[in-house]
Amino acid sequence: MLRTIVSVRNALLKSFVPNHLGLGHVSRDNMIAQHTRPMAKEQFASGVDVTILVLGGTYLHCMYVQKSSSYIFLRRSFW
Repeated sequence: MLRTIVSVRNALLKSFVPNHLGLGHVSRDNMIAQHTRPMAKEQFASGVDVTILVLGGTYLHCMYVQKSSSYIFLRRSFW
């Protein structure tokens, strides 16, 4: 069974991953044409053909800030 799993893993890494995952499987022109919305181009790039990547940091701060055990403090400090 382990041999089968290793074989499947190697086949996926050889053929599936490079063609379907990561940024290397899509060209810049394809990304602009198929994955960039006209509204985003207009708002962020004045209509110029560019690739726009929008990232959110909503959960980044959660790793460094502990939650308070005091419900009253938590309610008062929420903005």
